[in-house]
Amino acid sequence: MPETLKDVLRVLLVDDDDVDTMSAQRVMKRSGVPVEVACESDVRVGLARASQEEFDLLIFDLIHPAFTREQLLAALPALATERRAIVLRTAAEGQLVPHEFVEAGVATVLSKSAQGDESLARVLGDLQGARLEERAAAPQRPYAVAPSTLLEGSRLAKLESYAVLDAPPEPLLDRLTELASKVCGTPIALVSLIDAKRQWFKSRVGLDASETPREVAFCAHAIHDPSRPLEVRDAHTDPRFRENPLVTGDPNVRFYFGVPLTTEECLPLGTLCAIDTKPRELSDEQRKTMVDLARLAEDGLRIEAAIRAAEARFA
Repeated sequence: MPETLKDVLRVLLVDDDDVDTMSAQRVMKRSGVPVEVACESDVRVGLARASQEEFDLLIFDLIHPAFTREQLLAALPALATERRAIVLRTAAEGQLVPHEFVEAGVATVLSKSAQGDESLARVLGDLQGARLEERAAAPQRPYAVAPSTLLEGSRLAKLESYAVLDAPPEPLLDRLTELASKVCGTPIALVSLIDAKRQWFKSRVGLDASETPREVAFCAHAIHDPSRPLEVRDAHTDPRFRENPLVTGDPNVRFYFGVPLTTEECLPLGTLCAIDTKPRELSDEQRKTMVDLARLAEDGLRIEAAIRAAEARFA
């Protein structure tokens, strides 16, 4: 396909360190993805440009000497859109990033390191793939099929690195799933992980099936926007889901509440969700408790992944 302006990803890189800026530019140039990069050293100027111009990718240094992290956090939500990825870069490799950044629309956090450079190149490939997917004709279904996440390749690579798919049950996650069912008063609760073609249940209460196709998964919609839980109070009245096979047939979903489970890099892997066969609405306290349980489930997945990595090293 001949390259046109629409085939070129427009990137805004905001970093006051010239060396880091040049390094990121080299990575993007070598990625093989056509990019047009604009650079700003002043974060305020960068934020203004991001709000006024069309960019596919915004890259911000997490730390600026004249602009606090809290100020950046407050400015990001206005810049987040479904078709634009916001990436933070930090020199503190392995730094835990608060969930507030996920809620502000950050797609992922990268370290300023060789590994971070590889991840940046993958981000560009993900965005290019998302553009190609938009052009492809989607199969016609009587229900909504969630599109791939914006950074799908990065998300799947991280999920694979956890090595938890098709693994035996984890007692901590099973306990959290039981608590989710009790908190919400629902017969079904799940820890669901979304891979390329399916949703697989790492933990489940009230459901015999161990997986479903991804295209029918409510959780695939939830991870598309990891900044907030997805609540469907009555699937029979929601045009996205009323013809979904999980609604019209077993397990006859009517109510769904799913909290995205994200990694330290802000990438969504799946959800902690509660499901009922009748319509309902959660209280604010129930919603808050579900979010707290989801944070514990994320910790549980990270611990299990770390144990499996250690076992692999010393096998």
